[in-house]
Parts: sequence; C-alpha cells; structure tokens
Amino acid sequence: MIPNRSLDAQRWDAFIESSPQGSLYLRYDYASLLFEEWEALIVREEDTWLAVMPLARSERLGFRRVLQPVLAQHWGLCFVPAEDRPYREYLSLKRQVIIKACEAFDRADICLIHFSPEFDYGLPFHWAGFELRTRYTYWLELDAPPAVLFHRLADPLRRQVRKTERNHLEVRIVSDPTGFLDLVHQNRLRGHDVLGGNVRAKNLLPHLCKLLTDKGWGEILELRTASGDLHAALLLGRHRDHSLYLLGAYHPEQAQSGAMSRLMWEAIAHAALRGDHIFDFEGSMIEGVEDFFRKFGARPVPYLQIRRNRLPFFLQWIPGLQ
Repeated sequence: MIPNRSLDAQRWDAFIESSPQGSLYLRYDYASLLFEEWEALIVREEDTWLAVMPLARSERLGFRRVLQPVLAQHWGLCFVPAEDRPYREYLSLKRQVIIKACEAFDRADICLIHFSPEFDYGLPFHWAGFELRTRYTYWLELDAPPAVLFHRLADPLRRQVRKTERNHLEVRIVSDPTGFLDLVHQNRLRGHDVLGGNVRAKNLLPHLCKLLTDKGWGEILELRTASGDLHAALLLGRHRDHSLYLLGAYHPEQAQSGAMSRLMWEAIAHAALRGDHIFDFEGSMIEGVEDFFRKFGARPVPYLQIRRNRLPFFLQWIPGLQ
C-alpha cells in the first residue's frame, strides 16, 4: 500500500487511462479531492504495474472502514489491458490481484466498494466472504445524430422539451457554479436534497465544480429565461468517449415545467455533437428516477458492489458507521 502523496501522479493517471476499468473518478486529482489521504494498492511484476486500486480508509468510533467515497459512482480495481494475453491467463491474473485486494481489506471492520461496469470477475470476492450485490447505471448509446436521438425519446418527454423551447428558455454552458450551487441549496431548504443529506458531499461540491471546469473534465449547463432567471442546472463530467451526468437541480417552483427534461436532453445532444459514444446517467436504483432515465432510451448496465460487515450484530445498523 502506498500513500497517495507518495505516488507518481502522472504514472497513476496514465495507467487509469489505459485500463478498461479506468474512469474519471479514479484520476489522481479527482480521487484526492474526494478523499484527501487515500492509499493505492498496486500489484506489479518487477516494475510493471498489473493492477491498481485506490482505498479510502477511515475510522469511526474505533471501527476501521474501507468505503466508497461520495460523488464517485465507483472506484474498484483497474487492470492492465489484456492485449495478447490468452483469456485463461488474464483471468488468472485477475484472480491473483483480487486475492491481494482481499488481503488489503482484511483488517477493515466494514467494507463497501463499487466497481466499474467493465469489472467482470467478482467470484473471488464471494469466496473470500464478501456479499456481492448488483447495482445499475443507465447508458444511452449516442449512435445517431441528435435529430434521430430526439425522435427516440418517449412521447411525453418530447412534448416537455418542445414546451420549454416555445417558452424561449435558453441553454448556456458556464464555468461559474454559483447558479448551480444555489439551486442545490434551495432544494435542500425545501426538503429535496439532491445530495441525500450528505454533509461531506455538500462541502466538496464547490471544489468539484472548480476541478472539473479548470481541468476541462466537465462543465455546467444552465437553463435560463431570456431575462436571466435560472430554471435548472446540471454538472457533467467527461472521460474518454463517455459523458457523465453527475448531479442536477431545478428551481423548486419549476418542478412541473419540464426544465430538467429539456436540460438533460440538451446535455445529450451536446455530447452527441461532440463525438461522445455514451451518455452515462449514473444510476439510479430509485424507481422514479429510473423511469425518467428510461424515457430517454437509456439501457440498464449492471455493476458490482461488494460488502462485508464484521461489526457485532447489534452495532451493524448504527447510522454513521457505514
């Protein structure tokens, strides 16, 4: 295990970029924003890295935890590309790496980690006593021009988008997160907290907006009236040919206006015109949200969650320990 401050950040990012499981969430600066002092599990053969994984270790009430950070859909293991390796050998490599990962988790009382949808071999975690759960994100293939993608939308969704167009609402790409953060705050005051009440996520969000826009890893889209009134805003990330919907919020008085439908559609059209191949909605496991994403034509994509809780039974459900 290597403290993140001792890593060669460029080498880390180069590996993440080359790995099939690599993602925006695993880039050095993104990971270091979410968890200031994380550790890197690196499995190597001589000086060649075979696999890496960031670990967010912490303690609460004396219990040791390895948990999935907020504002990242997944962390998990990243492997070197298979290239010319026979499948049998590549699978054997994955098993050896997972055994090493389990050793790193062994001292933790609580583990909860999400893996990339590209991670396809969770069986060794099952053998090691972890509970394996399937979660879902939603991906929309951007395999056609925006005009074609628009006609694939569910009819009610198309009507909502056209309604906001008739009302002359304008979409803007901005780097200033003030309006977006204000909408998030207004929703929280009205009992609709898009961050799920997570105080750490609330504190990190302004810094995440700055990181993404400064690095060119993402952008903020706003939907405003001609006079400048803000109806909705969302935060997008980008990695390789994927556009990532990270977070969105609408003005509490515009809940039925179709503003979020229009803005989401504009984000999809923008990604398609830019040449991205996938629009990743990042979930959701919530039925109502899943229904909204499905109306855009997105398909469910499974990814793995591993869990293990070694706390005494009477402590396992205490809020804040997990």
